Amino acid sequence: MNRHIKHLLSAYAHDQLSPSRRRRVTHHLSRCEQCRAAWLRDQETVGRIRREMRTLGMPDRAVLARGYGAVMGQVRLNRPHLSFHWLPSLGMGLAVMLTFALLTSALIGGVTYAGAAPLPPIPAEIQATWTPVVTEPPTAPTLVAAAEDVRPIASQSAETQPTGFSTTIPIMLSPVPDAPR
Repeated sequence: MNRHIKHLLSAYAHDQLSPSRRRRVTHHLSRCEQCRAAWLRDQETVGRIRREMRTLGMPDRAVLARGYGAVMGQVRLNRPHLSFHWLPSLGMGLAVMLTFALLTSALIGGVTYAGAAPLPPIPAEIQATWTPVVTEPPTAPTLVAAAEDVRPIASQSAETQPTGFSTTIPIMLSPVPDAPR
């Protein structure tokens, strides 16, 4: 154990040794106090360097805070400010334009009314028609207007007529069967 392995510690730290050699260095570090002390000093130095490297080239936090405030102040000053002070003017302009359009259309176009649904059609005058009801075999009807053997089926005088009807009432005549002989 008189042979020290200080020349292999860097390769051991960076995992560059073969597995058999790595086992030998690990075994040696467990037995040799001088090599173990050198190994611990190297590890402490590496840790300090890693901590310092993170902040290398970076300014102090107080400097960063002042710089950030100054930069953001400039950005806020240069940014356009959104304001809606023109909104009432726009609303008034739109109201005037709408009023002008409605008045112009009323003056030029005249008064027009919207057409609703049309009125229902008026039914034609309903007139009575002659509809024969026959239960016997048909015979030739004999219609004679001034004959004595013709009797009116329906007759109506002007006094019994409902209002709103024409005074001319068609009279329907039916054939009179031959008198028994």
